[in-house]
Amino acid sequence: MRSQTIEVSVSLTEQESEDLKRFCETSEDGQGYDVPSERMKALARLGLIRSLGFSRYEFTTVGNSVVKRLIVTEK
Repeated sequence: MRSQTIEVSVSLTEQESEDLKRFCETSEDGQGYDVPSERMKALARLGLIRSLGFSRYEFTTVGNSVVKRLIVTEK
């Protein structure tokens, strides 16, 4: 099976960008996340994270790509 790369544009508010970066920071250091529940749900609706149930989330492949871009852009 061959793979195909598809480029997609994602538009985030400043708050969504900050929330995604904060979730990344807390995921990397093993802390519980401190982004409010409604904003986590908004990130999930965008397809950047997914709910694992019981207020647990993980990055999607797309979310990982987006957060890496956000972090590289800051530097």
